Formats: sequence, structure tokens, C-alpha cells
Amino acid sequence: MDRLVSLALAALTLAVGGGAPPREATAAFSALIAARYPSERGFRACSHVNYSPTEIDCWAELSKGRTRRTISAVASPSSKVVFTKVASRSWIRRWATVPQRIVRDFGASGTATANSSAYDWAFLLGAADDGFRRHRLPASYFAVDGNRSGMPAAMFRFRCTLAGGVVTCANTLGDALRYTPS
Repeated sequence: MDRLVSLALAALTLAVGGGAPPREATAAFSALIAARYPSERGFRACSHVNYSPTEIDCWAELSKGRTRRTISAVASPSSKVVFTKVASRSWIRRWATVPQRIVRDFGASGTATANSSAYDWAFLLGAADDGFRRHRLPASYFAVDGNRSGMPAAMFRFRCTLAGGVVTCANTLGDALRYTPS
């Protein structure tokens, strides 16, 4: 179903007058989301990326009951916003063990659980482990390995704190990671 959703969204374009700054791209993205997921609510935003003078990245995290969904798209504005590279992923928010290969991917050691499958936990674990070992918590880290331009802080910036030997990292939308360093 998500593949069909991606194909349908990728084919959809929404007219917006004039060249579209992120504000208008966000409005078009919101309309696209409302048309396809009318009963889902949540965060959405579009912003310029620093590696392209014309592309705008759009991101959303929506919910309906316990089901969560992330949607990403690239808006290429001109006289109308055209969405390409549209992707959608859904999951049920619940705590699950993060596989050891992901925990160790960026040098962390210990165990971890996460309540979402939508984020780059490996990179965040590496950053959180470094903060823990250097005694630099609390701290904020982006859960992105690479260029984070165009990625909204509400979704991708996680505030990490230490309490009782457990590092907890959460974004403002409620996605979270618990890490017990060894």
C-alpha cells in the first residue's frame, strides 16, 4: 500500500502562484497530505536545502490513533509546486529492542530500545554515547548521518539526558530512544 501511496503522491502536483518559498511549499504539502490522509494529524514543514538553489525538502510526521506515519518529498518550485521523491512509511509506536549491529554501527556499546522505527538510531546512538563518555549530557543531536539541511528540528533533533545510568533521547514529537551504555 505504501508503494501505491508513494506513486500516487509523486504524480500529484498542486498549483501555487509564483515562485514558491518554503511557506507556499508547506501549504501545498499540507494540502497534498490532507487529500491523501484526511484523518491523520501532525507536524509538517518544508525548507530549503543548502545543496540546491531550487529544491525544498518537505517532511511530515502524522498520527491516527497509535499509528504513526512519516512522509518526505522534494518540492521543485516554479510557477507551481511539483512534488518528487515522495516516500511514506508507517509504524505503530511501541518500545522495541534496537539490534546490536545498529547500536555498534557508530561505536556505541550497550543496549537500546526505541519507540519508533523511523529514525537513524545508529547515528544518534553514536552521538549519545560520545556525549555520555565525555560527560557532556544533556545535549541535543540530529539523528541524521550526513547533510541535515532541509530536515526540520522538530523531527530530527533529539534532546539527550542522563538519569539512573540510562541515556534518553527524544524529539519534540515524542519519538524516543533509551540507551544503557556498557
